[in-house]
Amino acid sequence: SGVFNVVMSMTTTSFGRKDFENAWPVVSCIYQLLSNSGVLVVAQLGATITYRMTFVVVLLILILGAVIMYTMPKGQVAPPKEIH
Repeated sequence: SGVFNVVMSMTTTSFGRKDFENAWPVVSCIYQLLSNSGVLVVAQLGATITYRMTFVVVLLILILGAVIMYTMPKGQVAPPKEIH
């Protein structure tokens, strides 16, 4: 549940209070799909190969995700809106 709160806070920070209602359903759906697919991947790998190899595969996936995260360009998702 802690990660869910972080995702919600990141959405609020990126999109602001006014755009949160539009962004949150999409971000929440992506979060749920990714978190549930992790359980599925580990279960499928554990059923087909040894659990030791499953941990190696999960470690490689984590390393790949970290590389992608650190090589992505940094910047705000939505530009700040001007206040009139």
